[in-house]
Amino acid sequence: MKKKIFLTIKTSILIKLFLLPVIHLVFLPTVSLAQLAHLDFEDYKLTTLLYEQEEDGDKKFFYDTYMYQNQDMKSVSWLYAGFVPRMEDPNRVGVFLSKKGYSMRVSMSLTKEEVAKYPYILVKKAKDIEEIMNNFQAKVYPESRNQQQFQSYFDKINEVTDSLAGREYQYSEEQYQLGLSWLMAFYPENIFEMEYAHHLNASDISVTAHFVYPITIHKGGFNLPPDGVYIQAKEYFSSQDAINERRTEHYERKGGKRVLKDHIFSGFPAFWISSKGAGIGVHGPIRYSLKEQSSSHQSGPYGKSSEGMGRFWSENEFLTKPMLPPVDEFSPIQSRMRWDLVRTNDSQGCFRAETMELRHLLPSNPEVIFRSIKWTVMTEVDQVRLQSYEESKKVDVNYYMVSPYKFPLSRDSWISERILGLNQRLSPEVISQKVEQWKNGAILFPYLDPSTVEIILPPSSRNPGMEKLNQL
Repeated sequence: MKKKIFLTIKTSILIKLFLLPVIHLVFLPTVSLAQLAHLDFEDYKLTTLLYEQEEDGDKKFFYDTYMYQNQDMKSVSWLYAGFVPRMEDPNRVGVFLSKKGYSMRVSMSLTKEEVAKYPYILVKKAKDIEEIMNNFQAKVYPESRNQQQFQSYFDKINEVTDSLAGREYQYSEEQYQLGLSWLMAFYPENIFEMEYAHHLNASDISVTAHFVYPITIHKGGFNLPPDGVYIQAKEYFSSQDAINERRTEHYERKGGKRVLKDHIFSGFPAFWISSKGAGIGVHGPIRYSLKEQSSSHQSGPYGKSSEGMGRFWSENEFLTKPMLPPVDEFSPIQSRMRWDLVRTNDSQGCFRAETMELRHLLPSNPEVIFRSIKWTVMTEVDQVRLQSYEESKKVDVNYYMVSPYKFPLSRDSWISERILGLNQRLSPEVISQKVEQWKNGAILFPYLDPSTVEIILPPSSRNPGMEKLNQL
């Protein structure tokens, strides 16, 4: 049996923020949630399309949750094999980082024409990926799980191509509905359409998208960076390669000498929002677990052996039906590392997030990202306005990993321990009541697949190859 799903959301706060003039400063005064709450809200009511969902929760597309790595940190590169829409207009996209909520929200407003063009852009992007990989002699790393993910991406692109039936793009209401149906197919809980969209012109905004990700914050707490609205720090304008891929040498002291230990960030894009401190910004995930365990590493749920970690890796704690088939004893995971973005206090000053997808949500031109994108940092839990409620809804994302060597917390434990900080001496009934109250005032966004495929690039091609791939 199937049921209909119907969601509504109000985005006047975002529209107000998107329409603010671009100010070329490194740091702008703090915009508090209290101030945002008193803005003159316009009566924009946004609704999703109705979509079909099975009673047991199955949807058309499923995502695999982790990135597995085979190459050394020095040499590994990544391809984004996902489907998010890129917003080229910096005034219609913003990034919102919540330190207390451990979340990053990327919100954008799309016109009807942008929605209509969406499937055509996906098809062109896939063709460009093939061309660039050929030109730069890039290859998908030959590990079965990684290659399956790459093939899965092109299988979905072929479905999109078939739906276009060989037609050249020409705007129409039918084309708009097709584009919207593909957005909803890939991101059913992230796409919101204005209920009066059929009355709008091609150049009018008809859809708002909210993509929400877990983040790691500064290990010292909520102090860095200070709350406020930022643009990219001027000191990093010349670091164009960082926006496309950052590969930083990591040294340690041995016998009084500075010795190269490894490379960090492993080819993920990096974004700096403040020149205060060491690299304050939004950078790639930093924590990973290792297949080959030793006494110096923590024990996983099944011990320190590679067999125990392989079993831990093969289990997907977030989805009942991952996109790729589960790995069992007859097809073990061969990878050396698994990236596990931890949603906790575990970094030095900057935020850690899944920046490959972030790079493909933001404008393709690095100069526009450097000079125009607004990064709103807040201590309090992020909020969005829902049409059905008098007050804003808190933002949550369905991911509660706090250690790469442990299973994630349950949502209730996460809220109780990390968000509310409840004293465990309280009675279970009181704790349960407070947690339910918080959940009733929140909207839970899905955790999105990192959509990364490990690729091999010749050393001379790494920077130019990643620049081309990340600007598609």
